[in-house]
Amino acid sequence: MAPDALVPPPSFTLDIPAVAAIGGAPLYLTNDDALLLTVFNGAAGVTVTISGRTLAFGAKHPTTFKRTLTPATNRTASTLNLNLGDGWLLNCQVVVTAGTPLVGQTWARVSLVRGLTSIADEHFVLVSDTVTQNKAAAWPSGAVKGTIDGAGAIRSVTGTDPAAGSECSDTVPAGARWRLHAWTVSLVTSAVVANRSVGLTIDDGANILFQNSDGFSQTASLTVRHCFGEALGNFGNPGVSVVGMLPGVMLLIAGWRIRTVTQAIDAGDNFGAPQLLIEEWNEAP
Repeated sequence: MAPDALVPPPSFTLDIPAVAAIGGAPLYLTNDDALLLTVFNGAAGVTVTISGRTLAFGAKHPTTFKRTLTPATNRTASTLNLNLGDGWLLNCQVVVTAGTPLVGQTWARVSLVRGLTSIADEHFVLVSDTVTQNKAAAWPSGAVKGTIDGAGAIRSVTGTDPAAGSECSDTVPAGARWRLHAWTVSLVTSAVVANRSVGLTIDDGANILFQNSDGFSQTASLTVRHCFGEALGNFGNPGVSVVGMLPGVMLLIAGWRIRTVTQAIDAGDNFGAPQLLIEEWNEAP
């Protein structure tokens, strides 16, 4: 009898039709392969779950897997590496299972990597998209989308309340992209006689990119709400509220500032905390 070393090994047959009949899109994985889940998130209290089905090589029935990830809230990458063993990946999905992020606040990508360490080689992306409790990113039925594809999250953001005699100033946070739809603040002027003129300025941290005044003078001892909105002309009741114009589309990236520049501001004048209506995306590098 021939030694074992001379006995030919059994043939290795990838029976794709048989695997496909179980359901899903068969993707063969070895023990050296893994799924890498990457999440960029800007909402608090979020938990993301990845789940799916696999068919081990030689098995007759699929098994399921499920893992959870609690991503950071500062829009930096959070990752989870899943080694599913030797066999077929039939399907998978990523969905939010805790927290209530808006569409655009939590984005997930599932990719195939070779290796189980943080420096594993990424081969290709299976699916990437924004996810919520009611919107999953699924493979093989999903798409590959970037973090800024589609609509962003509509948010009402309260800015910084400046000290008396100081201007308003708010900075787009790291990892975010904003579209400014509207901005409003209340100004209480002191008894010092002067005509204050409130202007809204947007800069990149150093260079002015946009500047406009609402066109009205606020006198002493008055409380007036100053508003700026997209593609609006200047109008209003100078003693109560006034409106200035923003460009039709005002996109801002991290580090850019939204601030007031007020002519004839007095040390006793006091802005409240501005309120911003923004559309927000995760600006993944």
